Amino acid sequence: MLTTISARGQIVIPKPMRNALNLKTGDKLELILTDDRQIILRPLTKSVDDIYGLLDAPKPVSVEGMREAVNDRIK
Repeated sequence: MLTTISARGQIVIPKPMRNALNLKTGDKLELILTDDRQIILRPLTKSVDDIYGLLDAPKPVSVEGMREAVNDRIK
């Protein structure tokens, strides 16, 4: 895929690449310049603060329930 540098030094990441990397507006990207003058564009992983609350809260389990789950797993 090709892209062009704008007069302001910006580039557009084509939609198929954004989709493949699950990039959204505001995501951070790291640019790495290699010794052979190539650029590696790497999405930065999200911090814990960014993903806090995305998962359902864990359900409380009794000690007996934990024992049963462990016993079921090792059988």
